[in-house]
Amino acid sequence: MKKIKLSVAALLIASASYGQCCKVNDSLLISKYRLYDMIATMDEMITWFGEDENNGDFSHGSIEEEWGHIYWISRMRDTLEDIVAEHDNRMRKSKKK
Repeated sequence: MKKIKLSVAALLIASASYGQCCKVNDSLLISKYRLYDMIATMDEMITWFGEDENNGDFSHGSIEEEWGHIYWISRMRDTLEDIVAEHDNRMRKSKKK
C-alpha cells in the first residue's frame, strides 16, 4: 500500500510541474531532465508492481493483457520516451542544415 501512495505522490508531483512551465505556440516546454526523471520514476513503479506480482499480488494488471496499473504506466513511459526521441531527431536534423 505504501508503494501505491508513493507512486501516486510521484505522479502528482510530476504533473504539478507541468503547471509551472511556459507556453509557446500551444507547446509545453519541459526540461529533458524532468522527462528523464519521470521515465525513471515510472520504471521504479513498474519494478515495484513486478515485485508485488512475484509475491502473489496480481491486482496491478498485466502488460500482455493490456489492463491495470502496469499497462498504463508502461504506455505513459513509452510515450514520454518517444517524445524525447522525436525531439532528439529534430535537433540532429536542424544541426545538419
